Amino acid sequence: MTDLKKLKVSLTKHGAHKISRLLKRFDPDKVLDNATGEVEGINIDRTQAAVIMSARRDGSIPNLWSDVKALGGDVVDAVIMLAIAFSHHDLIEALKHSGGRFAHGVIKRPTLDGKAFTNFKNDII
Repeated sequence: MTDLKKLKVSLTKHGAHKISRLLKRFDPDKVLDNATGEVEGINIDRTQAAVIMSARRDGSIPNLWSDVKALGGDVVDAVIMLAIAFSHHDLIEALKHSGGRFAHGVIKRPTLDGKAFTNFKNDII
């Protein structure tokens, strides 16, 4: 069984949602090369971006991202959001303990605090 506690990235370094902008613009294998300030308005911690994209130890990006890119726009945004949500055990817990009806959920602040809550909220928006 997977130890979810091993799933963790910085929850205070905001910007993981910007990976979708990079993926729409570049081939998946060039996203990490452009994450740290090469594109105006995008400066994402490279390690965090690599975790979101499930980069392998050698730095290569799974073929899944080529398939996602080919589907375009909203699919890229949706899959990046899923990748963000499943990149940290605290985000998984926050979603697990959220409530509401379909497409009208609520992330409860006690499950995430401070900047981590604000960043995840902004990622969802």
